[in-house]
Amino acid sequence: MYGQINKLFIIGNGFDLSHGLKTKYSDFIDNFWEWEKTRIQTSNNFIRGANGYAYDDEILNIKTPKILNDLQNEYFSHSAKGFQWIMYLESGPGSSIWKFGGSTSSKVIITIKNVFLKKITEMLNLNNWVDIEGIYYSVLKNCFSSEYEKSAKSNYYISNLINDFSHIRSLLEDYLIKTTKNQIKIIPSILDKFNHIIQPNLYPGNDKINDNDIILFLDFNYTNTVNVYYEYFKNLISQEISCIHIHGEIDNANNPIIFGYGDELDEDHKKIESINNKQYLENEKSVNYAKTPNYRNLLRFIDAYPFDVYIMGHSCGKSDRTLLNSIFEHKNCKTIKSFYHIDENGINDQDDRIMNLYVNFNDKSLFRAKVIDKTNCEPLLEQHTSPL
Repeated sequence: MYGQINKLFIIGNGFDLSHGLKTKYSDFIDNFWEWEKTRIQTSNNFIRGANGYAYDDEILNIKTPKILNDLQNEYFSHSAKGFQWIMYLESGPGSSIWKFGGSTSSKVIITIKNVFLKKITEMLNLNNWVDIEGIYYSVLKNCFSSEYEKSAKSNYYISNLINDFSHIRSLLEDYLIKTTKNQIKIIPSILDKFNHIIQPNLYPGNDKINDNDIILFLDFNYTNTVNVYYEYFKNLISQEISCIHIHGEIDNANNPIIFGYGDELDEDHKKIESINNKQYLENEKSVNYAKTPNYRNLLRFIDAYPFDVYIMGHSCGKSDRTLLNSIFEHKNCKTIKSFYHIDENGINDQDDRIMNLYVNFNDKSLFRAKVIDKTNCEPLLEQHTSPL
């Protein structure tokens, strides 16, 4: 009789990306600005005034000189994409179209009302990569510093950040609903990875698992991609299997998305907790975990029996460090295996994943004992394959 070792699959955004879904934060930001560009180009909201024209929506305010009364002129039809087009709009091509009354002083002036959106967009354009939750926590600490430590001067306070971030969360959920609708199908090679762990007896030379082993999909995504695998195995295997959408689900009022930060191990976190302003905790993940039974269900799983962890598509970054630490350092956690990603140049990211795992441990001896070495890990997706 084999001893019971439960299986915990940690599912992150890389899992969605492996299924061809455009669910990166950069995809969302790029899509938003392309949508905003189209909205401006087709808008009837340009109001004529004494000094030119003005456009206003919940995101942007645009002031243009009189010469721009024809919205089909050169720069309005410019081919630049999304935010690059916005930048082009404001900086101008340096041609005569920018002159008004013989002067070049009257140019397009653009104000991005959502300051946080502006910040993450600028960082995306600078780095070609953005971590919205990480930036949120950084800006939140800056707000704390400005308001309570008086070590910095800023007119951007926690109330501004909360409002801006709430708007972005709403936009992100709308984007994901539209992007992932009817797009999710099983990838055979990923199903094979699951089968090797859940049903090893299907493969020659592998031992049969204990029929009492419990399988849990712990999904950190807002999408339902992993559900197709959960439904597949639920109707196939004898073991108990469940799925927890720990960060909520899009378009589900009973399990709203949790979007914020979850690094209570950060040295500045205690300072933020100590102040008498609940707005600083509004997007704290632990606070929002208490709104559904998801977290308690996870605790029941990890407290019950020994378990192995399999990480599929989760970077194990700091924004989830509190939760991941409670899993990884738990006495019942026996091993941790991370499936890595191979990019278009054939380079894998396993070294980065191992370093991220390292940061999630306070007890580094547990890291050395539990994390499976690189040579015994494998890619989640070796190449792009067609779904079933």
